[in-house]
Amino acid sequence: MAAPRTSSQMPAMTLGAASASRLLLALHRLRLPSAGDRADRFPPAARLPTAFAARAALTAALTDRQQSGAPGWWGNLLQPHTHLGRYELLIPIASGGMAEVWLARLVGHKGFAKLVAIKTMRRSLEGDPHYERMFVREATLASQIQHPNVCAVHELGEDRGRLFMAMQWVEGGSMCDLLHAGGPIDARIAARIAADACGGLHATHELRDGGGRPLGPVHLDVSPENILVSVGGTVKMTDFGIARLACVTDSSRHDWIRGKASYMSPEQASGEPVDRRSDVFALGCVLYEATTGALPFQGKTLIDVVRAVLNGHFVPPAIVTPNCPRELSRIIEVALAPAPAQRFSTAEEMQMALETWLVAAPLVTQTELREFVCVRLASSIDANRSRLRAVTALFD
Repeated sequence: MAAPRTSSQMPAMTLGAASASRLLLALHRLRLPSAGDRADRFPPAARLPTAFAARAALTAALTDRQQSGAPGWWGNLLQPHTHLGRYELLIPIASGGMAEVWLARLVGHKGFAKLVAIKTMRRSLEGDPHYERMFVREATLASQIQHPNVCAVHELGEDRGRLFMAMQWVEGGSMCDLLHAGGPIDARIAARIAADACGGLHATHELRDGGGRPLGPVHLDVSPENILVSVGGTVKMTDFGIARLACVTDSSRHDWIRGKASYMSPEQASGEPVDRRSDVFALGCVLYEATTGALPFQGKTLIDVVRAVLNGHFVPPAIVTPNCPRELSRIIEVALAPAPAQRFSTAEEMQMALETWLVAAPLVTQTELREFVCVRLASSIDANRSRLRAVTALFD
């Protein structure tokens, strides 16, 4: 009986379409831990190179088939070491309903290398004109916002029919990660994160075109998942996938009601016209959840949640938990006012209210925020660094 083939021999194998498809799907499920995984589900570190080696070997085999003209849809699935334009994909970071995010690197001359985040459309949406327009619009909008509290977009590209955008890599985690890792956040820390997020939102809302005309963008998806906090203590707003501009006509109005129901303003949930105060409302929901550990508007079903949002009734956070001082609770209550006219008129106005409270709290420094993130997310940060070391050692 012939000796079994080793992984080093796999690239030379001739794979049939059916067997390659099944094998690739199996290996694609050998994903490594993400920030949201429990520590007890992490695979042993010794197995990481094995999983990557298997993926890399199969990728090489399929590449040989593609270059020889063999047909097959499996070559479109992303793998570590895949190149999109100038960027080499390293490890998967996140996956949502519309897109996937990878940690990647740009390799330049004389050993230059820079880590970036690469966002791509999900394969199931490729070729859909509507989602492609949304993807291009997101990249175009986000690339124009220049602010330290907004995740920078470097470029929009296309490689073999796959759209992607290269973004600033933010090592750390989201507010969602912080909540999952340790529950409610200290009121001062939560207010600091929210105040910085307000700065990024206000810069977004104030965006103008080259002629100085206000564009009036509204994020429409402000949520814990889209507020990143780096290991350096810097807050970044991200994911402008469903943002809309004031100059967009009603033909795209169906986009307005996308987003997460628990963070939607009443006007967004009902499909009415929205402006920057809708984002203020959503950030109030985020700050409420960060300090209390619960959402202000809840329900057993999505319809129940939307009904609660439209009713506008919630328990003030200071009553829910002593973790939220009354002064901070009042700021949150203003942000969550059912009528837009009763809220802060701008994100900057909400930021000023939070900064004023923080001065007396006392103020949270960037060093304190950095230490908070590094301690609370220590396991996921270490896991991602281990994954990065493993894949770079394999391919370098």
